Amino acid sequence: MLSVSRRDHWIDLAVSDDGPGIDPDARERIFDPFMQVDSTSTREAPGLGLGLPVCRELARALGGDLHVDGDEGDGARFVLSLPLAPAAAPPGPGAVDPDRPQP
Repeated sequence: MLSVSRRDHWIDLAVSDDGPGIDPDARERIFDPFMQVDSTSTREAPGLGLGLPVCRELARALGGDLHVDGDEGDGARFVLSLPLAPAAAPPGPGAVDPDRPQP
C-alpha cells in the first residue's frame, strides 16, 4: 500500500505491506550495505543488500531520510521523508570552486 502525506514543509511517501515485518533489532542494520535480514541460502528475496542503503543515501543527499517502522509479524512500513523546498546540492565532480584560483 502506498500513501502520501504532508506535514509542515515535508512530504512523506510510505510503502506498507502485510508481510512478516522486521525485527526491531534489525531496523537500522538493514540500511547497512550488503546487510540482509535473512542471509540463508534458501531465502525467497534475492539481492545483494544494496537497495536500502542506496535509497537512504539518496534521500539524505536530498535533505530527507528513509526509515522503517511497524510491528514484527504485522508487516513493515518504509517512509521516505523529503523537504518540499529543494536542498542545496553539494558540488559534484568537476565543480568549480569560485574561491580557488583557476589554471
